[in-house]
Amino acid sequence: MKVPSIAPLMVLGILAGPDILGLVDPGGFGPFLPVIVKLGVAIIIFEGAMTLSMARLRAHFKVIRSLVSLGFALTVAAGAALFTLLLGVDLLLALLFGALVAITGPTVVQPLLRRVPVSDAVSCVLRGEAILIEPVGILLAALVFEIAVATSPTAGSAVAFFLHSIAVGCVFGLVAGWILRKGLRYISSREDIKNLTALAVVLGSFGAAEALAPDSGILTVVLAGLMLSGSEFAGKASLKQFKGQITLLTIAVIFVLISAGISLDSVARVGWSGVLIVAALLLVARPLSVFLCTIRSHLTTGEKVFLAGVAPRGIVSGSVASLFAIQLAARGHVGADAIVTVVFMTIGATVLLMAPLTKLLAQAAGVFLDRRRSVLIVGAHAFSRLVARRIVSAGYRVSFVDTNLHNCVVTRQEFKHVAYGSALDEEVLMDAGAAGTGLLLAFTENNETNILITQFARREFRIPVRALILRTDTDESIARHVAESDIKVAFGGRFNLTEWTLAAERDEITFVRFATEHDIPTLEPFVERIRSIALPIYYEEGDVVRPVLRSSRLRSGTTIQFAVRLCELKRLEEEFKRFCAELGGARQ
Repeated sequence: MKVPSIAPLMVLGILAGPDILGLVDPGGFGPFLPVIVKLGVAIIIFEGAMTLSMARLRAHFKVIRSLVSLGFALTVAAGAALFTLLLGVDLLLALLFGALVAITGPTVVQPLLRRVPVSDAVSCVLRGEAILIEPVGILLAALVFEIAVATSPTAGSAVAFFLHSIAVGCVFGLVAGWILRKGLRYISSREDIKNLTALAVVLGSFGAAEALAPDSGILTVVLAGLMLSGSEFAGKASLKQFKGQITLLTIAVIFVLISAGISLDSVARVGWSGVLIVAALLLVARPLSVFLCTIRSHLTTGEKVFLAGVAPRGIVSGSVASLFAIQLAARGHVGADAIVTVVFMTIGATVLLMAPLTKLLAQAAGVFLDRRRSVLIVGAHAFSRLVARRIVSAGYRVSFVDTNLHNCVVTRQEFKHVAYGSALDEEVLMDAGAAGTGLLLAFTENNETNILITQFARREFRIPVRALILRTDTDESIARHVAESDIKVAFGGRFNLTEWTLAAERDEITFVRFATEHDIPTLEPFVERIRSIALPIYYEEGDVVRPVLRSSRLRSGTTIQFAVRLCELKRLEEEFKRFCAELGGARQ
């Protein structure tokens, strides 16, 4: 399994830093470094919050809330105790370390979930925890930092600082979220204008919040992103794609920059004590906090085990640790460099060592999704919903993606997994469960779009079987291209989707089974004869259920499920008997 992209970025940064190649020196940026890092972190966190499904978040909110509160507190306490006992650092700096090392990161969690498909509950809890724990950890770290650098800190001033930061972050976040929700619906229809407007609102609200209360901007962008995630508007898929591209660039720049600041001397000073701290956090503190936070929850034992073993740290904890360490070192605090060193050791351990073992853990815990029993349908119209009902009845998990908001709203009334947006958007497919899908069915009217979707699904998610529908008027050049590729043609051949969708809307379609007594090398000739009255949907060989593709070879004893117009049942039966008689005989 591939490791998340921040792993090679971290290695590149260390190699390019002053201690080795000397190509990158973070100190050369002077006072601009904190500004660059903070703005980058704001963009990364907003993008993560915007892609989080509010419906799925609410379904598992109790567990996520426990992990972000009790679980976070336990990790902070464990990290602080280990840090001060093993490294002899004063308690305030130890608490700062604990707050930072408790932050998991969506920049690492989401790539892991893309490579290792797990159950919906586990996926949602990990993503929700990673996004919501960031403002909590950063605000606590900021509070500890302010106490550490204050000349005469008091409990009253600390509480006032904390509450002021929360209040400012909430106000600006809610205002920015409201502006985005309302403004993006009525602003210019041009997607590039919407994208730039959203970016300007996010950075503007972040800067305004930071000006009034340091480190409150993170809470601002999280709230704004969550509010926008629950809103539907034209161009949302484009905005997600735009933010995703900016986030990738930001991650690359910032992680190389802050990794370059790691001192090899500090790593040597921390030594085995740092290794023990990391091991205790990952192997003791994390499992303990997960099991305490999931008592009496709906999660299975396997899901709890997987959550206990997966908590990767990412760019946010490393970035904020670097910023605070630089400022503490400038004020003469001993041990500030150790904070950055051990935080990065934790990141390295979770990314380089634990990430490759995630799939094995998922399989052992029983949360790994079996791709063979999962279907992703692109196009949530009436006929695809009708087909999906039969697929679900056969024991499959079905999810949908559609750019038509009305179709998504209607489909969500019946099916749990429905993503609104473009199937050419990686985040949209991720939200629809593409990482755990074994069959993608491109079910749209546009042949070219169907081809692009199947190619994209193979490249980004390695979906093993990708099928599309072909219209009856498909250009022969397109048909040849599909035939020469590894893309499959669904339902045995070409048909008119518009007519079948209208028939489904009028409840004029039913389903019927026929069984054959002889092998059928291909159903395509038969589909050409009956495509206006019936379509083969899937076939059953013993306990195995498979979709009917143009390339499907059916053995004797196979049962075929047909979608058929109500008024054409008798004709289908006659046509099927005639077709099978040509092959050697059939029985119903």
